This record gives sequence, structure tokens and C-alpha cells, in this order.
Amino acid sequence: MDWNDKVQVRNYHRAYRAKKRIPRLIEADKKRKLLYNSLWNLPPVELAYIAGLLDGEGCITIVKGHHRRLHPNWSPEYALHISISNQFVPALEYLKSATGLGSIQRDRGKNFKWLISCQQAAEFLKVIKPHLLIKAKQADVAIKFQSLLTVRYHQPLTNAQKLERANLKLDIMKLNHS
Repeated sequence: MDWNDKVQVRNYHRAYRAKKRIPRLIEADKKRKLLYNSLWNLPPVELAYIAGLLDGEGCITIVKGHHRRLHPNWSPEYALHISISNQFVPALEYLKSATGLGSIQRDRGKNFKWLISCQQAAEFLKVIKPHLLIKAKQADVAIKFQSLLTVRYHQPLTNAQKLERANLKLDIMKLNHS
């Protein structure tokens, strides 16, 4: 088999894998739209219950990533996270099924937590924000933070962008500890 044949075989396999991947991506997009529609169409009573869980047992935070420090154009990566911890797993399973978002993970000891992040977290906050009492200010900061994020295509952040993200992280930390 010469070099040309190897290239043709490689291109065939790439095309075959891409052809298999496209229907999965379309299916995932359909599921995502259904999930967002189900979240937006929840009755107000359920939204209030979910907001109560977030107010009482939840945490809205911005985390800072550190995994690209060796890259020459390194910028710190920030991500919005929402978690609700509870020992009663059916409550967390209800959250996951009602909203269609997040995952349930084992936390410390007997606790479990329902976790969502980034754009899903911002969408979730936009829906339940009118029902939040205690964490309404954190929700405002988190929604503002997520709206600042754009796709950069490997462009480094400007100093102003870095400072603004760091300030929003500090703001949410102060609100969480007050």
C-alpha cells in the first residue's frame, strides 16, 4: 500500500466517522431544545419549589480553572457552577427530571449534589430568578458573568476582561459569605 492509498483510506475513515457523528449531534441538539422547553414550561409552583431548594441547600459560584498555565497566551478560565446538596436523593432526581439539566454526583459523606454549569446554569437562573428570595443577588451576578463570556478562538483575554471576570468572582464570593 503506497502513501496515496493510505491517505485515501484515512480520508474515507474520517468521512465515515463524521457521517456517524452528525445524526448524534442532531439528536443531542433536539434533546437540548426539548430540555430547555421543559424548563421554561414548568408551572410556577414547581419553579418556586426549585428556587426554595436553591435558596436553602444550593450554592451559586464562579470557579477559576488553572490547567493551561504553560500556554504562552494563557488566560485564567472561569466557569459558572450551581449545585444543590442533599441527602435525600429523590429530591435531586426530581430536579434533574423536572429541569432536564445537570447531573447527580456523590458529595462528601452521605450527601449527594445536583450540579449544572456554564450556559445551562445561566438558563436555569433566568427561569427561576423571579422566585428566588435569598440568592437573587448572586443570580444577578452569575447571569451577568455568563453574558460576558464569548467564544474567543484561542485569543487571549484583554486585561480589562480578566479584571472584570475576577471582580465578578469576588462579588459572588462576598455575597456567598455575607
